[in-house]
Amino acid sequence: MRRRRAEPVPVALDTYGRTVGSLIAHGSVAMTIQGRVYRIAFSENGFVVDAPRMLNYESTDCSGAAYLEASPSPPIA
Repeated sequence: MRRRRAEPVPVALDTYGRTVGSLIAHGSVAMTIQGRVYRIAFSENGFVVDAPRMLNYESTDCSGAAYLEASPSPPIA
Protein backbone atom coordinates (compact mmCIF):
# COMPACT_ATOMS: atom_id res chain seq x y z
CA MET A 1 0.00 0.00 0.00
CA ARG A 2 1.33 3.42 -0.96
CA ARG A 3 1.72 6.04 1.70
CA ARG A 4 0.15 9.39 1.04
CA ARG A 5 2.39 12.38 1.20
CA ALA A 6 1.36 14.99 3.72
CA GLU A 7 0.30 18.25 2.15
CA PRO A 8 2.77 21.06 2.88
CA VAL A 9 1.56 23.56 5.47
CA PRO A 10 1.76 27.18 4.28
CA VAL A 11 4.01 29.28 6.49
CA ALA A 12 4.66 32.97 7.07
CA LEU A 13 8.27 34.08 6.60
CA ASP A 14 10.11 37.07 8.03
CA THR A 15 12.26 39.47 6.02
CA TYR A 16 15.20 37.07 6.25
CA GLY A 17 13.23 34.07 4.97
CA ARG A 18 12.93 32.42 8.39
CA THR A 19 9.66 30.72 9.33
CA VAL A 20 7.56 32.78 11.74
CA GLY A 21 4.71 30.26 12.05
CA SER A 22 2.02 28.32 10.23
CA LEU A 23 -0.48 30.29 8.18
CA ILE A 24 -3.94 29.56 9.60
CA ALA A 25 -6.03 32.24 7.85
CA HIS A 26 -5.50 35.27 5.64
CA GLY A 27 -3.42 37.62 7.78
CA SER A 28 -3.20 35.23 10.72
CA VAL A 29 -0.35 32.96 11.80
CA ALA A 30 -0.04 30.32 14.54
CA MET A 31 3.17 31.14 16.37
CA THR A 32 4.76 29.12 19.18
CA ILE A 33 6.05 31.29 22.02
CA GLN A 34 7.58 29.59 25.07
CA GLY A 35 5.87 26.31 24.22
CA ARG A 36 2.37 27.78 23.75
CA VAL A 37 0.70 28.41 20.39
CA TYR A 38 -0.82 31.85 19.77
CA ARG A 39 -2.79 33.28 16.86
CA ILE A 40 -1.15 36.53 15.74
CA ALA A 41 -2.40 38.94 13.09
CA PHE A 42 0.03 40.27 10.49
CA SER A 43 0.17 42.20 7.24
CA GLU A 44 2.86 42.66 4.60
CA ASN A 45 4.25 45.42 6.87
CA GLY A 46 4.63 43.20 9.96
CA PHE A 47 2.57 42.24 12.98
CA VAL A 48 -0.75 44.04 13.37
CA VAL A 49 -1.46 45.67 16.70
CA ASP A 50 -5.08 46.60 17.25
CA ALA A 51 -4.32 49.28 19.83
CA PRO A 52 -1.23 51.35 20.58
CA ARG A 53 0.97 49.54 23.08
CA MET A 54 4.24 50.27 24.76
CA LEU A 55 7.32 48.54 23.38
CA ASN A 56 9.51 46.56 25.77
CA TYR A 57 13.24 45.96 25.47
CA GLU A 58 15.55 43.51 27.20
CA SER A 59 18.25 46.19 27.47
CA THR A 60 18.10 49.29 29.67
CA ASP A 61 19.07 51.60 26.77
CA CYS A 62 16.24 50.34 24.48
CA SER A 63 18.67 48.87 21.95
CA GLY A 64 18.07 45.57 20.25
CA ALA A 65 14.77 43.93 19.42
CA ALA A 66 11.54 45.59 20.56
CA TYR A 67 8.82 43.38 22.04
CA LEU A 68 5.06 43.87 22.44
CA GLU A 69 3.19 42.41 25.39
CA ALA A 70 1.04 39.41 24.47
CA SER A 71 -2.67 40.00 24.04
CA PRO A 72 -4.99 38.74 26.76
CA SER A 73 -6.66 36.30 24.37
CA PRO A 74 -6.07 32.64 25.23
CA PRO A 75 -3.61 30.48 23.29
CA ILE A 76 -4.87 28.19 20.51
CA ALA A 77 -3.51 24.99 22.07
